[in-house]
Amino acid sequence: MFILIPAFIVCSGGTISQASLNPSNDIIGGNEENVRMQTTVPSEEPAVNETDTVQDEQEKEKNADAREVSAEAESFLLEIDQPDPKYRGKKVSLTERDRKILSHLVMGETGTEGFVGCALLAQSVRDAMLYFNYKTVEETIASMQYSGWYSGEANQDVYNAISYIFDQGKSAVQHRLLVMYAENACEGDWHETQNFIVQYGVVRYFDYWRT
Repeated sequence: MFILIPAFIVCSGGTISQASLNPSNDIIGGNEENVRMQTTVPSEEPAVNETDTVQDEQEKEKNADAREVSAEAESFLLEIDQPDPKYRGKKVSLTERDRKILSHLVMGETGTEGFVGCALLAQSVRDAMLYFNYKTVEETIASMQYSGWYSGEANQDVYNAISYIFDQGKSAVQHRLLVMYAENACEGDWHETQNFIVQYGVVRYFDYWRT
């Protein structure tokens, strides 16, 4: 079921526009489960079949690889068509001033999109900070031309998303995000020349083609 949620969304260098969000991506959710393997010790030692032993070891390796892939997939909020296997999130320390500025930005841009929408926006800010070596959130906002702003208090989704991305070093998607725009707020002609990564509601996120 799709729920339309009004939000103020802007694109880089654009103006604030009323948007209806309709998040439809599959969220990888749920708590992480620890996998425990139990073994029993037989009262008598059975005869060892070398062929069976090799097959058992190969099966264990396959299962271990499957658990690794599963655990890695669960560390991201959204599945995307072309994830970057080399991409990893990174913790970035924020001053209290930066955290406050960032909360106003995320609330103004994607504050009504829920935790996932806020996490995507926060990731795009963090990725830009790391890619361009910006020293502060304020410098990043000015350089990347974000113009969404909410002067009131941000909601809990915003603060949780900022903590998830910056404090915990996690990511919404397994790919760098650098620019975004809302389909109903900007034409996005230039954005569409870049490397499209994911859309959440009416907001489209891109990476640069260059590395």
